[in-house]
Amino acid sequence: MNQVDASTISNGELMPGTYLTWLESPQIASQARPGQFVMVRCGKKYSLRRPLSVHQVDEQKEKIALLYSVVGQGTQWLSQCKPGDTIDLLGPMGNGFSIDPAAQNLLLVAGGIGIAPLRFLAQEALNQGRPVTLLSGAPTATQLYPEHLLPPETKLVTATDDGTAGESDAGAPGRQPAQHRYLDATPHAQEIFDGEDGHRQGVEGIEQGAVTLGDVGDRLGAEGDGVQDDEGDDEE
Repeated sequence: MNQVDASTISNGELMPGTYLTWLESPQIASQARPGQFVMVRCGKKYSLRRPLSVHQVDEQKEKIALLYSVVGQGTQWLSQCKPGDTIDLLGPMGNGFSIDPAAQNLLLVAGGIGIAPLRFLAQEALNQGRPVTLLSGAPTATQLYPEHLLPPETKLVTATDDGTAGESDAGAPGRQPAQHRYLDATPHAQEIFDGEDGHRQGVEGIEQGAVTLGDVGDRLGAEGDGVQDDEGDDEE
């Protein structure tokens, strides 16, 4: 684990209220594994660090990306950082995901900001020669993760609560949930879920109890989506 001052490379709004920040941090990038996170100090004003999933690591293992929603003053500060600004990071932390050696395929199920740790995992699985299917759900089309930012080999299936993109028959009587349909159709597959409580219906009734890999909650404690609610900050 390292404590570093990472330099901001780029920072921008990817979806409404959701930001993608690239940081220069070879110390963390060279050690990070899919599912791990960093503790981010959001300026000198706020003493409480925010846990954010490592969203991506570049091929040279010199840079990391963070994907997060603005949910309070700390993440609001982070969303306003400009290239060249330094950010205090502690990490990588957590156990990360474990890919079953017997798994020949990976089925990833992401609701909302739950995509944050899974993009890194998808790339790692593809590097190991395992095909990846990603079921991505959101309330509406504008909140879906952009397909062009996924590894090109990823098979993407989308769904929205309002039917503006992808599958829209969430909860249809007698219809099997999407993750079950794809799991049943994919031999020797391992399923990994990450999502937020409010955005599970977009992928046809995603339920935590249906998950076959049980380390999502363990790796981040109670903050399963990798973003801590920071509305209750105290000023120093």
